[in-house]
Amino acid sequence: MLGNTEDEGDLGIIGQDSELLVSDLTWLKSVSEAVERIDNGNYGECLSCGQDIDEETLAALPWVAFCHRCARYQVGTRPPAPFRMELRVREI
Repeated sequence: MLGNTEDEGDLGIIGQDSELLVSDLTWLKSVSEAVERIDNGNYGECLSCGQDIDEETLAALPWVAFCHRCARYQVGTRPPAPFRMELRVREI
């Protein structure tokens, strides 16, 4: 329980602390899940498409769970489509 406070500064600090705690817990969960993938033998495989995550990414962010292509779509609502390049011609 946070208790009652009327000091806006205290409320701001409490809000910042809460955001940091959520961020830290999210990071710890990602690390724990990466350790599980190591134990299961599928570390370095994208959880979405199954392709290998490149070594440079894993070296920089060892807890990452998605390849670059699939990671872009984790925030969006559409699943990634097979890669294709479309050329659209615009009439002038």
